[in-house]
Amino acid sequence: MLDPNLPLIDLHRHLDGAVRLETILDLGRQHKLPLPAWDIDGLRPHVQVTGSPCSSGKAPGVMAFIEKFKWMTEVLVDPDACRRVAYQNVQDASREGIDYIELRFSPW
Repeated sequence: MLDPNLPLIDLHRHLDGAVRLETILDLGRQHKLPLPAWDIDGLRPHVQVTGSPCSSGKAPGVMAFIEKFKWMTEVLVDPDACRRVAYQNVQDASREGIDYIELRFSPW
């Protein structure tokens, strides 16, 4: 059980693994990137692991998650895009009640 008096922390949040769907679409349009879809519902299966582990009988493996990083990494094309996504990560963490995050980024 969590003690509500303790701060919540996230020590391993990937900058390129927590990009808002709307931001992927916006940066894709802005930089004329060949995204796999141009609406949120179409984009979702390309960037999020979807489906219930119960439906297939097993949980998705780590590669299912790593494969989803492609489009999130593709939109981080310049310092402004990175700054925007970093700022949004902090906003999202705050909304989730997280008091401290450590963002990491490994461009390939």
